[in-house]
Amino acid sequence: MWCRADGADVKRSKQTRGGIEAKQRKAEEWRHTLAQRAAERQRLRDYKIALARDEVPVVTSQLAPSNSFSIPDFVERGTYRPEPFVCKDCGVAEVWTPLQQKWWYETAKGDVFTKAVRCRACRTRQRVRKSAARRVHLEGSPGRSLPPHHERARVASRRYFTQRWMWNPARGRSMRRACGTFRCLIGSRP
Repeated sequence: MWCRADGADVKRSKQTRGGIEAKQRKAEEWRHTLAQRAAERQRLRDYKIALARDEVPVVTSQLAPSNSFSIPDFVERGTYRPEPFVCKDCGVAEVWTPLQQKWWYETAKGDVFTKAVRCRACRTRQRVRKSAARRVHLEGSPGRSLPPHHERARVASRRYFTQRWMWNPARGRSMRRACGTFRCLIGSRP
């Protein structure tokens, strides 16, 4: 559109540069939309083929959050597929099944970039070994007592906390007698 000297709008027969660019943008957006639709149809075809091969679908909303910029291959694919691996303890060749992967990533909320490295027998053996070590650590070695200097330190620390802190009901908190500073212990008495 352009304006005559008397103010009347007259339509041109030629296209303006803005009109040409608008048509080009619209055509480019349409080509992009068609390409997206074709890619989605291809993904759907691949997904149906994967399900026919006994692969299990991925529910991405159930995965544990990951602070990574990359996407795991099973998320891009949309399915879990059987993954062979060799146990790092006993060297036996195993297969990590799609159902095991689904449980690990979606139910147990395992990290999406981890893979299976041990067979079931070695995992059980390691779990038993770790629980026994944890029990020994928490209980201490059987038949073994603390050395004298450790026992003295334990008794001295108990005496310090029972004698140095006293409950002050007027203030509603514990008060330290030695230096005159106050410290809240939020409703607990030593």
